[in-house]
Amino acid sequence: HSTAYVQDVLGGAANYTALDKAGRAPRVSTEPPPKKVVSRFEAIRDEAKKISSAQSTYVLGGGHVEGKIPGVRRTNYDCSSFVSRVLQKAGLPLDRALVSGELATTDLLEDGPGAVTVYANDGHTFMRIGDKYYGTSASNPGGGPGLIEGGYDDAYLSQYTVRHVPGMGKEIARRMGITISGSGSGATPGI
Repeated sequence: HSTAYVQDVLGGAANYTALDKAGRAPRVSTEPPPKKVVSRFEAIRDEAKKISSAQSTYVLGGGHVEGKIPGVRRTNYDCSSFVSRVLQKAGLPLDRALVSGELATTDLLEDGPGAVTVYANDGHTFMRIGDKYYGTSASNPGGGPGLIEGGYDDAYLSQYTVRHVPGMGKEIARRMGITISGSGSGATPGI
């Protein structure tokens, strides 16, 4: 068959798979996200930026002492206490820092990526807030939490369970103008 014919068939197949069971194109909201969601997103982003600017050092187990989540001025975080602190600002009812493996399985997060995405496995965790990655990283002063320049490649991300903050899934991300596909170019992986 000709190239034009193949492209026509593939285009028709793409259109067909985009239809719902009744044969209609799926509805896509053009409404902006609710102000409450935007405010919550900004609180999460601002908390991550505050901790990043404090240039805290990485300390294994930092933030898990006495079951309390460290504050912004705390000088010792590990990956999971940082993510827990930011999630607490998202309104998640955390009274202690969860460890990485718990962040991968907790009922407090929902499966899949979103406007605020948590990547977690038994050994490490970090997050993506909008289009920027935050977490502990050798690229940050003292290996502590902060902005991770450049992001991660898909092979690295495939090692993690992907979860999002409730109410901030794919549709909200899209309505906020956040692209959640693609992962960026390889920064130094977290510690």
